[in-house]
Amino acid sequence: AQQLNRESTMAAVTARIVLTPLTSLSIDGTAAHDSFPFRPAAATDNGRIDARFEFAPDAVIRGGASVGYHSMQPYYRRTSRSSAAAFSGITSSIDLGYTLLSATRFMTHFSRDANYSLYMNQPYYVSTYGGLQVLQRLFGPVDLDLRGSLENLDYPQTDTESAYLD
Repeated sequence: AQQLNRESTMAAVTARIVLTPLTSLSIDGTAAHDSFPFRPAAATDNGRIDARFEFAPDAVIRGGASVGYHSMQPYYRRTSRSSAAAFSGITSSIDLGYTLLSATRFMTHFSRDANYSLYMNQPYYVSTYGGLQVLQRLFGPVDLDLRGSLENLDYPQTDTESAYLD
């Protein structure tokens, strides 16, 4: 619990545009500072910008999809790469659904982003997750729910550890 215990200070701004009655586009910008009371050297500045399309619940395709850029930089610039997160890269999130003939619902999930790690010598990992769910109405209150997903946790090379993939 102490490894990931943190305090965050954040500022965010959002602009949203309704494109059609069933779709909208939003642009989000966020700046944050994360401090770790039990690991002061792990303090991190975060910057993020995301563009997100939202589809209404009554649209043929419902849900949302976003793509963005996330930068995690050590607050103490002289901190070694083994104790503070230093990530910059493309992020994304997809959560879309489609219903076929009012009886079969398909839902897809995908995400890619950096997260803080529990391990001291590998301060962050890049999570890439994908999944599919199919919900089939059989009869009355009985449904068949099939799910499958896969997640990779990609830990980068640091001063003290080699890169590896979970």
